[in-house]
Amino acid sequence: MATNVNQDDLVRDFLQRIIDHLPVALFCKDARNNFEFVFLNSTAEKMWGLPTLQAVGKTDFDLWPKEMAQFFRQKDLETMSTKQVVFIPEEPLTTEGGTLYLRTWKVPIFGEDGGPQWLLGIAQDITAEKLAAEERRFDENAADDMAVHAIQAIRALEKGDVLGTKALLAMIGRLAQASDDAFSIPRSFTKT
Repeated sequence: MATNVNQDDLVRDFLQRIIDHLPVALFCKDARNNFEFVFLNSTAEKMWGLPTLQAVGKTDFDLWPKEMAQFFRQKDLETMSTKQVVFIPEEPLTTEGGTLYLRTWKVPIFGEDGGPQWLLGIAQDITAEKLAAEERRFDENAADDMAVHAIQAIRALEKGDVLGTKALLAMIGRLAQASDDAFSIPRSFTKT
């Protein structure tokens, strides 16, 4: 009998190591007990800055600001009432380290009686992805603005407007600086 217990412990330890090394946060809540946390993997601990021992037995209302906790609870209830996986493409989470943006799946797990028992959460940190998309949008908007100004400056130049010519030259200078001297001529093409 001791061999079975040791084997069970080995399997449990092995599975825990796998779960802890996943690149996503995993958490589990007790759907029958006010959605109290019963488990966090180590990725969730690191992502949220919250050790498992501080989360277990607590609800979102104990851990997060009220508005955030209400949003999480609403999604938990939706998951359990629809008996379907609920996908949240983007949700902010404010931690002591700053605001993270998460892509989250909430999975209902039912007991032997068919009633809701557990809520499994899987959260992927998409903060870097979101910031990169915002930066691309900013760059695109800046490029659009530059194009509009360039067209206006060229039209002014065509009309012989001196101020338009100066505006065009100033814009070209800003473009060159903004693109790390993209308009500079390589030394190999210059006469020495």
